[in-house]
Amino acid sequence: MSVSFDCCRTGLLVPDRHKKKIVDRRGIRLTRLNLPPYSCGMISDFQELSDKIDQLAELTLTLRRENSQLRQANAALVAESIANQRRLGEAHARVQALLEKISPPETVASETPAAEAEDALTKGEQ
Repeated sequence: MSVSFDCCRTGLLVPDRHKKKIVDRRGIRLTRLNLPPYSCGMISDFQELSDKIDQLAELTLTLRRENSQLRQANAALVAESIANQRRLGEAHARVQALLEKISPPETVASETPAAEAEDALTKGEQ
């Protein structure tokens, strides 16, 4: 069986038994392709494509479920983060209040020796 390349019409390799030589009204030789109907191979290709589409649909559903779970987990983490920031702000305010209560006596105490040292230096120079 010989096989030729029918590039003018289909670009496919077509066996010679499916070709029929005809002549049109102008006397030009044409080749008509008498191809059999789709074969079982084509049906299996469609079945394979259908299976891949089913797998894609399953994967899409799985990814949507996972995405939904991740969004819920993210929302919970954001709420937790906001609560932690609020608690940290409250703790910061309490520490700041304690520092304000503690700082004035230390400031006065530390200024007094420095002032006394300056006075001593000033008196020593005179």
